[in-house]
Amino acid sequence: SRFLTPEELHREQEALAGRLEGIGAQVASRDGHPVVVAPIPGAPAQRAGLRPGDIVVRVDDREVTGLPLEQVISMVRGPAGTPVKLTIIHRGETGLTEIIVVRERIAAPDVAWAALPGTTLAHISITQFGEQVTNELIEALSAARGGGATALVLDLRNNPGGLREETIGVASQFL
Repeated sequence: SRFLTPEELHREQEALAGRLEGIGAQVASRDGHPVVVAPIPGAPAQRAGLRPGDIVVRVDDREVTGLPLEQVISMVRGPAGTPVKLTIIHRGETGLTEIIVVRERIAAPDVAWAALPGTTLAHISITQFGEQVTNELIEALSAARGGGATALVLDLRNNPGGLREETIGVASQFL
């Protein structure tokens, strides 16, 4: 639990409902720097060249090092069709790179699965416990079983949490 201002609550509810407008990237704070954890596949961030591990230095020419992560995220999000300029350092490099990303409405599922080649193992990833995650998980489990999976790996890495009811619904699929 944490305190949210009305604006933060609205953003959180939009994210959990899957109604985001932005660049489509998961971001975390590491050593006071906003860092791209993963761009959503096919989203504007990935198409523009953002990669996992990229450090965000500036957003629209404003220095963001040391700012609270929520403030940086709010600077990056915005109406679909509008551009945002990110100054980044790619992982393993030292020079600054400017990338302009045009925001879009992001509709990323909270659950993704893939069969691991040469095995009967399914990898199921849950990125957050949003409004439809239990239904998405049930569909993924069914598809995985239909694809021949006899075991699975449930991947909750970088999952920030979400709705309690959906968390219970997910756990109920296994307990």
